[in-house]
Amino acid sequence: CFFISEDGRVVGTLTLQDIVRIPQAKWPFTLARQVMRPINQAAGIHPDSDLQAALQQLETTDAAQLPVIEQNELVGMLSRERVIRYLQTRAELGI
Repeated sequence: CFFISEDGRVVGTLTLQDIVRIPQAKWPFTLARQVMRPINQAAGIHPDSDLQAALQQLETTDAAQLPVIEQNELVGMLSRERVIRYLQTRAELGI
């Protein structure tokens, strides 16, 4: 997932799935703004959500990363790999 910023603020996200929908011949003439998902429409999760919900959303959207969004502002990023690793570690420790 790539973040598109303007004047220091994240205004949208762009995934590889978004990019491959554009014919390669049009890539030199296509602006990120034209294919990005506005941050308020991006698949994301709230900072107070639990990791099981995050993992479920990652699975549902078949995404490798999930933006953490609060009040239409990007505050972090979760990766599938790190969420799974964290949950495995907790399970191994019996927490």
